[in-house]
Amino acid sequence: MAKAPTKPELYDEDAEYTLRVAWPVRVGPFKYLPRDEIIAKGRMINRIIEQEGADAIRNADKR
Repeated sequence: MAKAPTKPELYDEDAEYTLRVAWPVRVGPFKYLPRDEIIAKGRMINRIIEQEGADAIRNADKR
């Protein structure tokens, strides 16, 4: 039986990033807006990409 393909990690889950989203994005009870500069862990960015797609991230720079 073949192994299921694993999804590559896009961002280091434990690293911190300065993030801006391309459009309003909800993660749990929080709503992130394009005008906001967010400090986020890579695991949250990966979750946004899973939910909204990679285009939802305008930029994410490692801190």
